[in-house]
Amino acid sequence: MEENNIYLISGKNILKFIDLIDDLKDLSLAYADETGQDAFKLENNFQMLKDDILKSDIFSEIDFDDLFKKSYSMDEILDKVGLTLKGRK
Repeated sequence: MEENNIYLISGKNILKFIDLIDDLKDLSLAYADETGQDAFKLENNFQMLKDDILKSDIFSEIDFDDLFKKSYSMDEILDKVGLTLKGRK
């Protein structure tokens, strides 16, 4: 990867990245429980990491409400693409 290049990433891959952070958190919490470490502090640290990543400039143009939403109504889909039931807006 080079600094001056532009790279595209799909919503699917962003969600995989977020899931990877959550999986790493789960593994770390399990290890913390086994070793008697402070799991609450560790969980807070992972949440801060996730929040900081999502707030970073890299993700500044992403609407995460749309990304994490699992289903859309027909009206929402038509509105997103600029259509109405009678044709274009």
